[in-house]
Amino acid sequence: MEIRDIKQKLSIQTVLTHYNLHPDRNHMLKCPFHEDDTASMKIYPDSNTYNCFGCKRNGDAIEFCSLKEGSKHEGLLKAAELCGKVSPTITPKSQPTSSPPRIHSDTLTKVFESFRGGLLRPISKKAREYANHRGLDIEKLEVGFNSGQYHYKGKMTEEQIKTWVDAGLLIPYNGSVPNGTGTTYTAFAKDCIIFPLKNKQNQIVSLYGRGIQGNKNGSGKPASPAGRHYYLKNRTGLYP
Repeated sequence: MEIRDIKQKLSIQTVLTHYNLHPDRNHMLKCPFHEDDTASMKIYPDSNTYNCFGCKRNGDAIEFCSLKEGSKHEGLLKAAELCGKVSPTITPKSQPTSSPPRIHSDTLTKVFESFRGGLLRPISKKAREYANHRGLDIEKLEVGFNSGQYHYKGKMTEEQIKTWVDAGLLIPYNGSVPNGTGTTYTAFAKDCIIFPLKNKQNQIVSLYGRGIQGNKNGSGKPASPAGRHYYLKNRTGLYP
């Protein structure tokens, strides 16, 4: 079996399972190649690669085996052995490009522009102070602030609400609401500095929020504690 055949057939997940390594839901795990108190290795299932932000080791499934087995020769033998235990897989190049629907990109772009403008409003003084404290130049960087009010402006149609829920901008809650019972919505990353995450085409395909204060919700707990990180569901994109 040639190396290119092994690379095509062997997934990084198969290798990790063999070595009893299990990434979390964010595809992070403690690096097995150095002492690691917190998960610093990122697994990329789509490309069958890995990268450790701690020891800087990175590569594909074969290279992972080589590091675990102690040499390139032994690693290649192990990779070939593991190939016999899995079914052939399509290489990433043959897979259709997965990206959020175009309507989500349009929606996220529109919402982010409102966040960007919101950072300059008088009500966003604390957000600007936070940005300045963290050395963020809001005049030059693509950064905004989410006060959590963007979905209250005007009446939204059912179709608009569904689009925003699908994009993760609104989180539905079924239960008691101030005016009775029904569905109400929580805004994604309320009271957060917001950064756009883009794809190679420079389209906004996701958003990242960083909590700046500990406003409390109805349960008395902080709605978005300072320092907390918020990502849209099925997050993707980070360019450059």
